[in-house]
Amino acid sequence: MFLTQIKKIDISAVVLIDTFYALFLVLMQVPGTWIVERIGRRRGMILGNIFNCLYLITVINSINLTSLICAELMCSFAFSLKNIAEPAILNESIELEKEEKSKMFAHIQGKAISGYYILSAVSMIVSGFIYDINPYYPMILSLIVVVVTLLMSMKFNEPVVTQKSETKEDKLSLKE
Repeated sequence: MFLTQIKKIDISAVVLIDTFYALFLVLMQVPGTWIVERIGRRRGMILGNIFNCLYLITVINSINLTSLICAELMCSFAFSLKNIAEPAILNESIELEKEEKSKMFAHIQGKAISGYYILSAVSMIVSGFIYDINPYYPMILSLIVVVVTLLMSMKFNEPVVTQKSETKEDKLSLKE
């Protein structure tokens, strides 16, 4: 609604912009992985949150289709970095044996994802009411949440990965 009613962009252009997001998201996976490996998971998450802030600022201030396509590029890059870094940080921060670690990881991820969808549904309903007051308020509130997320991500520590010595079970021969 924000793009069609406030920014006066055709619905077909909005669909096109969403298509660019999906395309950019696929294309950003390899560079995102490379960047997270180079700068670390914590910095990758912080960089993802910075790009998410830039995305929202660009959408709020967008004046044409090109700026919105650039915003979608920033958003896809942000979520590529975050989707790579966040599960890795969670996985490395769980200090359990391998089998228990995977169960705990799945449990935490399940709670996080279900909480995300519940919060997303509630925020969409609330945004509808806030939109009636001022159409920019939901976007500004989203930006505030992303800034808080950025500040929270700066408090994380980079997990220390301990290198295990390879055992015979870890090695696979070419024949196997």
